[in-house]
Amino acid sequence: LVVGIVWVTFWVGSASFIPSDVPSDYVPTKSFRTQLEAAGNGTQPGACNGQWPQGFAWQEQVDCQQNSSPGGLSCWRCAPPRYMMDCWFAYSFFSFLWHNALLI
Repeated sequence: LVVGIVWVTFWVGSASFIPSDVPSDYVPTKSFRTQLEAAGNGTQPGACNGQWPQGFAWQEQVDCQQNSSPGGLSCWRCAPPRYMMDCWFAYSFFSFLWHNALLI
């Protein structure tokens, strides 16, 4: 019983970090000129939210980058999603189930 409680506590602690590990190249790092380019609209996704789980767009208030077009400032940037359910989380979850079955 004690081994099972320790195992579940250890797994919950370690597995809680897996969904928050989002790759750094998951969303573009460049700036965009309009919110439509970055975030899209209801029918067409933008550069920040074109895949699942979706990132989101935010507007830079202080340090906008000069765009190549005249008078164009690129103030919209992408932020990564807060979580990502990938194969590592699935592996960890099924490993948890497998070891729990062996502990019973």
